[in-house]
Amino acid sequence: MLEHRCLATATSKGEWLWHYRLGHLNFNDMCDLQKKQLVSGLPEIEIPKEVCEECVQSKQHRNNFSKEVKSKTKAILEVVYSDVCGPIQVESIGGNKYFVTFIDDFSRKLWTYLIKKKSDVLDVFIKYKSMVERQSGHKLKTLRTYGGGEYVSNEFDALCEKEGIGHEVVPPYTHLNKMELQRERIEPL
Repeated sequence: MLEHRCLATATSKGEWLWHYRLGHLNFNDMCDLQKKQLVSGLPEIEIPKEVCEECVQSKQHRNNFSKEVKSKTKAILEVVYSDVCGPIQVESIGGNKYFVTFIDDFSRKLWTYLIKKKSDVLDVFIKYKSMVERQSGHKLKTLRTYGGGEYVSNEFDALCEKEGIGHEVVPPYTHLNKMELQRERIEPL
């Protein structure tokens, strides 16, 4: 016959409960909060000898985020990123439901054009290309897009081929090159 024994200790786990409630605040700071009576209902804290596994894991070394995103391009218009956003729920005064953006990788300059429909992208791109090349004295070399239908038409391909522009299509929702485009898509409310 097996003999069962129950070994139990009764200790207060209030400090652990508050440690979790306060977002894993360290116990020394919790003691300070209690002494200064800054949190109502916070009991007297006894610093435990055990360590919090989540705190240990979260304090593992991580590399810092780079403060600057370095570009591999050496001049303006070497690589330009473009995307179309919309339809926007409330159209503009001019009846536009979409906008198209162009971002130069080297300068990080952003151009935004309002458009009524996605099929207007080709016309806007032609105007954009003409303007930036004339103003900068440089030729657009590579256009990088997410491959939406507005960018993969025969007309768009023919224009890029005629003008000597490399058109790189990358999968949606991925980082374009090393540069992260830090912009948000507008979603309907």
